[in-house]
This record gives sequence, structure tokens and C-alpha cells, in this order.
Amino acid sequence: MAAEEALAAFPKPALAAVRGHRVGGGAQLAAACDLRFAEEGPGSG
Repeated sequence: MAAEEALAAFPKPALAAVRGHRVGGGAQLAAACDLRFAEEGPGSG
């Protein structure tokens, strides 16, 4: 929770570059970012 709150309070846009499966904490952290970039393929569903 602290990481998501820190991203929400960050004064500039937060970006997430995601590669591979997005599950658990990685997905939660990426969801807290303002923009998410992810590759196509397995794990993107």
C-alpha cells in the first residue's frame, strides 16, 4: 500500500513498462501508475 500511496502523491506522471506476466504485486504497482506500457502476448489477457 505504501508504494501505491507514494505514486499517487508523486507530483509528476508515473510510468510503468511491463514485460511478461502481470500478476500480484507487479500488477498492483503498474495499476497505480498514470501510464502503462506493456508488450503484447502471454500475460496480457
